[in-house]
Amino acid sequence: MLYKIEESFRCMKSSLDLRPVYHWTERRIKGHIMLCFLSFYVLRVIQRKLTEAGLYITAEQAIEELDRVRAIKIKTEKTEVYARTAAERVIRY
Repeated sequence: MLYKIEESFRCMKSSLDLRPVYHWTERRIKGHIMLCFLSFYVLRVIQRKLTEAGLYITAEQAIEELDRVRAIKIKTEKTEVYARTAAERVIRY
């Protein structure tokens, strides 16, 4: 299980930019680390959900793909409809 811990720290250092910390007070440093930890937890949950759904991509790839999705509101006299672009690349993996 040591490899999982090491991989988690690599993820926190690279993907989440845990370091360097430019805070001077203990409270801000702890807050920064807590936000990084929560972000890491969310990434792990996303990764697990992707795997359970049969999508074998990283959480970072899924987030990049979702960033490409755009939505617009189409309004007529009587109704409002939202249209969005498709997230095709995620589905193909």
